[in-house]
Amino acid sequence: MAYGGREFTERRAAAARKRFGSVADIGMFAGGLIVIVLGALLLAEGIAGTVSNSTIFFEGVNRGFEAIVGLISVILGASLVPRPKP
Repeated sequence: MAYGGREFTERRAAAARKRFGSVADIGMFAGGLIVIVLGALLLAEGIAGTVSNSTIFFEGVNRGFEAIVGLISVILGASLVPRPKP
């Protein structure tokens, strides 16, 4: 059965209410998303700098360290995003 129109909207609204029970959950989601994006950029620069020997943001930084910090940031950001409540 395909959901469309009002049924789809009500279903999505119920899922959003289940995931974001309070304003704090929305803040945690936004914070986690920001940390994930910045960590992914850091990870990408570490890998691209290692492969092509060029920089995007930081000059004179150890590329392996930069990639590890980016990976840790992505994992930390993913842990900040709230899970849906059962």
